Amino acid sequence: MPTKLDVKNPSISIGGTEMACNGNGIDVTFTPNPARDTWCEKGVDARLVNAMFQSFGPDGTETILRPLVNTEVEIIFNPGGEGEPASVDNQIIKGTAIVPPFDFVSAKPGDNTEGVTNLQITFAFLEGSVEKTIDDALWTAMA
Repeated sequence: MPTKLDVKNPSISIGGTEMACNGNGIDVTFTPNPARDTWCEKGVDARLVNAMFQSFGPDGTETILRPLVNTEVEIIFNPGGEGEPASVDNQIIKGTAIVPPFDFVSAKPGDNTEGVTNLQITFAFLEGSVEKTIDDALWTAMA
């Protein structure tokens, strides 16, 4: 039977700050990019798309991420949650990405509840920076 990752309470660390409570959805994608092909391997673009709540308090997305726009940060995605060890059932992914500019507010009528709106931020990992582990010791290159 195939191994499935349990993503009920994940950890998403962006630039060393835990951000899982700031969002409600995540996708880690790998798509072919022929422009990156070499003689030895196919080129791949790796991205992490995080559906986040735009909030402005001391632990809010705006407060934490806005100062990091256009800077390189390490992103660590742990499906099992902060502090959970890596395993075949809890494969941890890390990589380096540049924090992209993002909307200050993204809302439609009825969306803005108590100052929190949905915001989708796509982090494009830098080429060659994405790795995964199943044992917290050996990291395997992914893209």
